[in-house]
Amino acid sequence: MPNVMQPQNHEHKYRVLAVVLGLAAAVFVGLITFTLLSKKAADDKKKADSQSAVADVVGAGELQGNEQRGKGKIESECYSFEVPRSVSLGVNQYCAVDLGYGSGEGNLLVVKPTAMALNEKGELSFERSLEGYKKNLQNTGVTIESEESLKLDGQDAARLTTVQGSEKKILIFAQTSNADHLDSAGQTVQGVEVSTPNNTKEQSEVMAGVIQTWKWR
Repeated sequence: MPNVMQPQNHEHKYRVLAVVLGLAAAVFVGLITFTLLSKKAADDKKKADSQSAVADVVGAGELQGNEQRGKGKIESECYSFEVPRSVSLGVNQYCAVDLGYGSGEGNLLVVKPTAMALNEKGELSFERSLEGYKKNLQNTGVTIESEESLKLDGQDAARLTTVQGSEKKILIFAQTSNADHLDSAGQTVQGVEVSTPNNTKEQSEVMAGVIQTWKWR
């Protein structure tokens, strides 16, 4: 009689062992899944914390704060300003700045030194400089759709909206607050031109932020 029951005992043991192994495998898989989910949650939190940081872009030709959200603070030898979007800085030297902002490929903001004209007394004249600037634009096929006088940190400036073919732009033409800085050609920086495309609300908002936060040095 014991010999007849023995196969059933072995079969029972095998079933118990299979159940135990199955439970162990399920626990192991559960631990791995929990670990991966915990790691993903930690990585997502770290990424979110990084993206919420304020971008601070400083230096000559440096690239900092790329893909960060918040205000991008731009500092050059001649001025500083803030862009209320994520920024990636391309060039920042000789009082010139070239940067992308936001998520659009066409979002490009350029600041570059520009020449200023003199009056009969040999003094810098913003009015004469602006007149010559507009004439140069028109000579290259640019149509000036609107013009607005403003102050860029206390200095005379003008905001122009222009069209050339399918290309629309917002331009700021301004006289600098001093003549202590030199451009890449070694000439005194007397004025600047700030430009960005004028196709979206974001682009207009960025230029408004630049004007509002601009500080001469």
